[in-house]
Amino acid sequence: DNENDNDNDSQVNSDDEETDDQRRRRIMKQRAEEERRKRETEEEQQILRVSMERFAVPEVLFRPLDAGLTPDLVGLAEAIHQSVQACPRCYHAPLYQSICLTGGVSQLPNLKERLERDLRRLVPNELDMKVTMVEDPIFAAWKGAQKWINSKPYTEWSVSREEWESSSKRRAYKRLLVENGGIYM
Repeated sequence: DNENDNDNDSQVNSDDEETDDQRRRRIMKQRAEEERRKRETEEEQQILRVSMERFAVPEVLFRPLDAGLTPDLVGLAEAIHQSVQACPRCYHAPLYQSICLTGGVSQLPNLKERLERDLRRLVPNELDMKVTMVEDPIFAAWKGAQKWINSKPYTEWSVSREEWESSSKRRAYKRLLVENGGIYM
């Protein structure tokens, strides 16, 4: 009987009008299809639900000890400061003024502001400091390296392992910096 009713419904409404029963069935079928697609999508995706981790994981960049890492590891601000301090004094001011954030991690919310705040505590007050973010942080480093490599022959900006080991560091630095327009003191 029910099948006959269904056939009658489709025959009675052949002029593009659907009955309440047909509309209800169509909607139920659409909902079932949407639910099926949603289940398939969820099965295909790997979903990681986070709460405090969203804030705690980036904090490790600044305080690695909080994650139980070894005490000899320093945070991002300290690493930058140590790197600059390891360079000749004449480079400190320009290096502190040319800190550039790039790569996927640089897109973390408030990373730039936090780095500036933490670095300001370490950098002497008489030195200016500038932290910038590039427009396209994901590909900027790659594009910059590609441009630099294509600008000069490889032999002009590199030192072979043999040359490095057979000469003093001072001579290798001199060849790389002075002969290529840099300054070495």
